[in-house]
Amino acid sequence: MAIDFKRLTSSDSLNVELYPRKIFSLLPNKAKKFNYPRDVQSEVWDKWFEMKDSNNLIIKMNTGSGKTLVGLIILKSCLNEVIGPCVYIAPDLYLVEQVINEATQLGLEVTDDPHSARFKKSKSILVTSIYRLINGKSVFGVGDEGIKIEIGSIIIDDAHACISTTESQFTLNFDSNHPAYNQIFQLLIDDLKKQSEVRVLEIESNEPGKNMLVPYWAWIDNIDKISKILYLHKETDDFKFKWPLISNYLKYCRCVIGEGEIEISPINIPITMIPSIVNAKRKVFMTATLSDDNILISHFDLPPESIKNPITPLYADDVGDRMILSPQELNPNISNEDLRLFFKDLSETYNVIIIVPSNYKASLWAELSDLVLHAENLSYGVDQLNRTHVGLVIIVNKYDGIDLPKDACHILVIDDVPDLRRKFDILEQGYLIDSDYTLNRLITQIEQGMGRGIRSSDDYCLVFLMGRNLTKCLFNNNAIDKFTNATKAQIKLSEKLSEQLHNSDLTDIKDVSLKFLERDKEWIKASKEILIDLKYDKNNTINEIIIAQRKAFNSACINN
Repeated sequence: MAIDFKRLTSSDSLNVELYPRKIFSLLPNKAKKFNYPRDVQSEVWDKWFEMKDSNNLIIKMNTGSGKTLVGLIILKSCLNEVIGPCVYIAPDLYLVEQVINEATQLGLEVTDDPHSARFKKSKSILVTSIYRLINGKSVFGVGDEGIKIEIGSIIIDDAHACISTTESQFTLNFDSNHPAYNQIFQLLIDDLKKQSEVRVLEIESNEPGKNMLVPYWAWIDNIDKISKILYLHKETDDFKFKWPLISNYLKYCRCVIGEGEIEISPINIPITMIPSIVNAKRKVFMTATLSDDNILISHFDLPPESIKNPITPLYADDVGDRMILSPQELNPNISNEDLRLFFKDLSETYNVIIIVPSNYKASLWAELSDLVLHAENLSYGVDQLNRTHVGLVIIVNKYDGIDLPKDACHILVIDDVPDLRRKFDILEQGYLIDSDYTLNRLITQIEQGMGRGIRSSDDYCLVFLMGRNLTKCLFNNNAIDKFTNATKAQIKLSEKLSEQLHNSDLTDIKDVSLKFLERDKEWIKASKEILIDLKYDKNNTINEIIIAQRKAFNSACINN
């Protein structure tokens, strides 16, 4: 006799239930590792459900606490409530693959095809990258062409990384070999010489690190001619994915010239150029470490009140164990070369991950490294690290979006201060040196890098901070206080340990390192104690300058 168990259910509960915790329980085909949700995930679902009708919400969860699962189940709830189509945005293709893999293990229907009929009918969740959503030829629609693909609910995961990409998508760059370069440079050269004739000579010689911000009055006076020059190249490879995003906002852009390149970027991001984002009924920004949420106002035009009350778990103790050491702060006589050899020695037993800000920094490790990872081979490298012992691995300018759990990375090194992507940001850092604004951006990147090796609360990672500039950045101006509460607590515990290691050599530092890696019980006890009752910092300070600038930019864009 054939038995049909489907007859035992009175309704399709999985596709009508709205409460996330119940949706998770109803999933019939989820992998064994998803037997039950963590407390922190249920707490976030509860709070989101109470606030779900708000248009703009921010979710903050520690690295490794299961944000991806939280976001996918939230979108499934939105599908069931018929507030679709639903889109999950990741910072890059590597993370898109990870999200799709997790959704598959949960038994949720997802697609990476924005033209999928199932997605458009709100039957499956689209998982795609921020690059595909935000570009001058976006399949979702750009500017006056309106919405081509509607979004009902959208989650932007790793919001900090997506913000950096969004900046780059709205930034036009072209080098001195481009025909527009010399034409624009010659238009502006007299005004640049009024600022500094010597600096103009340096720019003409393409000297490294020499850049000039074009005076705004010179930019405005020449905007008609500049627009015509740029328009002629709108379909070239350098322009076609960016020109449509900024062409109507050229007079509200900043121009930086230097190092054989011209960079043009708007003062604020005109996010209305991607109307499907602006018109989405529900927008959720998920982040692990975005301590200064004001950047969501300047870049995504969120209303100020939306950042005042982020959704978080009740406690912030859901973070892996980290010992955070800065050998050159302990002993100024330790050189970078000493540290390279030290880490090479440790890599004979453990995978040692070195995050460097540039190709130049990577070259200093060339003779010692076993593998160097850039964007093009990142997926391969991460797979190798998760499978086996690789040794000393260099990751170039990638501080976020990489999962290296357990044996993949028990030792991680941040080598020097992260590089800023845009020329204007580099200039601004010089203008606003040691300001809160500059430090917040650097701390966000550093903390992201420090989180690569702990992907769950039972994981552990020994973190080393390397380089005089990085040490100066972190131990001056109370920069430590700008980290999230969990990281700050771990740094302060490590500082207590550092008092015992003052003036120690690398032999002593290795002894302490091995005790941590071999899971010394007294360290574990102390580490757990500092996290008990630790809560997320919700006291977001609203930056009135950013609000005023955003308001002014929006008014200018409509000629108000």
